[in-house]
Amino acid sequence: MRVAATFANCLLLGSLLVACAGLGNDEGNPTATVAPQPLPSSTSFATSAPATTPTPTLEPSPTPPPLQAQAERILELVPAKPANVHLFTSDYLDQPVYPEAYLDGSPMVPAVGEVRAAAMMRNDLNEFLSAGLGPDAPEVAATLALFDDPVIVERVPDPRLRAAFVVLNVTVAAPLIDSYLTSDAYGGKLEYVETGLAFSESSEPGPDGKQRVGVSVRYQFEHFTAIAPNIVHALLHHDENFSYPEDVIVLTIATVTYLQLLDLQPASAYHGTELCRFNNTFAMALLNSHRAGSPELELIVPGGSSVLPGSHEDYPDFWSMIVRLESTSEPAPALRVVLAGLLVSGTALPASLNFSRETAELIGGRISPEILSDAARVRLSVLLTMISTDEIAALLSLTREETIALFQLAEVEAVLAAHP
Repeated sequence: MRVAATFANCLLLGSLLVACAGLGNDEGNPTATVAPQPLPSSTSFATSAPATTPTPTLEPSPTPPPLQAQAERILELVPAKPANVHLFTSDYLDQPVYPEAYLDGSPMVPAVGEVRAAAMMRNDLNEFLSAGLGPDAPEVAATLALFDDPVIVERVPDPRLRAAFVVLNVTVAAPLIDSYLTSDAYGGKLEYVETGLAFSESSEPGPDGKQRVGVSVRYQFEHFTAIAPNIVHALLHHDENFSYPEDVIVLTIATVTYLQLLDLQPASAYHGTELCRFNNTFAMALLNSHRAGSPELELIVPGGSSVLPGSHEDYPDFWSMIVRLESTSEPAPALRVVLAGLLVSGTALPASLNFSRETAELIGGRISPEILSDAARVRLSVLLTMISTDEIAALLSLTREETIALFQLAEVEAVLAAHP
């Protein structure tokens, strides 16, 4: 079992986690049941006892820990190498732009296909949203209205790019839609561009000084859920100035966006293409960026163990995977409102907010459970084969069926069964 080495760690945490039993259920899912203790029979007490003998007090049956406490117990584990390394980046050959997580993974190739008409892409978008949110969810109609909006059609003419752009409406990156349409920072159209090597997106000043954003033509046939994080990336790189802390924060927001889309439709992680595997790699790295024994996601983890476990190119935290030089850069127009939605309510953002180490530290431990709940993180970890349902069941002393019900893993398990 891949997490066998973590059992001792879990036992050490056991007494602490029992104390977490009073925590609230973060998604309202049913928890595993514990059989009640049998009541004593009528012959359990001596018949000759005086009538005034008090009835023995029965100990209450133990209450199973709530969902959040159960999820935290899993999220505190030391990361293990994923079972399916082919979900993540391998050798980029002549294009070593991103971390090459597992060289034993299959070769990576971009998606191939054909240009899809607007009506077809609108139908794809409708099916995705309806499956994830329900066909009557107001977000479905609102997002389809954005796809049809003449202003957006003008600024994002390609139907696949437009689907990727408007699907941000159901994620933490939703404010970027209005920012792109109304901010003076951006000009031109969102289009496919030549970026060189395997860079996923482009963000460069145009002749009028306004930023021109685009997605690499290399990825023109990828699924729109794979393209969406790259649009987030491009829009948050809003000027010609760059800092490594900027890339950490931008990639964090883009990756949370991707994780939200995966939780809506888990099959999106299994397209098997180059861009999908890139997104999966950063998703795993962010999910693994925490202290051993703590469930809190942090971008900077002194003494962190592993974000690409079992890789020749591993790092202790999300920050170290990206940063080569510390500096600062100015914030994108929508950064403040995006962070306000990403972080737990009441988080104070500094007046001088920028892309910096301090902002990365501010994000650590404060990602809102309404954006990415503990139960969702468990589901996504199972989806990306970072841990299995059977391993979780063994660690929590539950049956497989109880575990699937507790964390709402049925759809994830169906995807895994379809991709053995």
